[in-house]
Amino acid sequence: MTGKTVYFRLPETEQKHKNSVTQEMLGKSISRAFRSYKAQFPQYSSKEYETVAKQFCEDFFLADEAIIANFANLSLQDNSEKKISLSIRISSHPVFNQHIPHNIAVAVIGYCPTATVSPVFIPERVFLTHGGMDATAYEKQVETHFYQLQENSYPPRSQPNLLYSDFTKSLPAYAAKTKERLSGWLDFLTFKNKLIKHKTQGLRYLNWQFNEQTGQVHFLVIAEDEQVLKKARAAFSRQNLHAFICMLLKEKLPINPSVFYYLKKTPRVWRVLSHN
Repeated sequence: MTGKTVYFRLPETEQKHKNSVTQEMLGKSISRAFRSYKAQFPQYSSKEYETVAKQFCEDFFLADEAIIANFANLSLQDNSEKKISLSIRISSHPVFNQHIPHNIAVAVIGYCPTATVSPVFIPERVFLTHGGMDATAYEKQVETHFYQLQENSYPPRSQPNLLYSDFTKSLPAYAAKTKERLSGWLDFLTFKNKLIKHKTQGLRYLNWQFNEQTGQVHFLVIAEDEQVLKKARAAFSRQNLHAFICMLLKEKLPINPSVFYYLKKTPRVWRVLSHN
């Protein structure tokens, strides 16, 4: 499929509703995406985020030449009858890949309506991703032109528009299906996390002593009441017991694999005394 055009428009300067993206928000996303390449792209480090958004779109959507781009539907909910979250990934981009490795590609995600005869792409977020030249299983590769529309203008109906619904609806709902497949696993992880928090018990101790005859470590602990103490003892009887001691250190710490460092304002060291 060649010779078709993607019409795009910058986001609004003012937020029309709570979920809409503005030029400033797009500019911030661009600055975050290129934070590791500030020296190569200093124009994206400006705090004038609307200017950043305009400059990036000028760089990414090449106006004077056709370019091969990979398109994907990254919507987390399958609502393709009305709109999709469209991803446009360009490998070996003539502007960006002069300064970043060719195994990295710049991609733009944005709003793309499907229930219209004049679809226009609105860029919303920018990220760096894999730079493979071939399309993935969930992408379609097309040689296309990009054309920027001004505010309140629309594509001419007489011209071929790549984003007609026959194309956008043909993009696999990869992200939505992946989310659906993972939902059961995420529910289990949430349940497991709550179970661990429920079962985990802890007490503060004042002192400890090792009994060489019995091979046991004795702790003098603090508990709110007898019930809390019984509950903790019951938990310790069926789970591993970990004890930590906190010591303030004034000198440089030696490298020791059994010592864990927690540095904030005061150097501290936590050492496991016993377990199991």
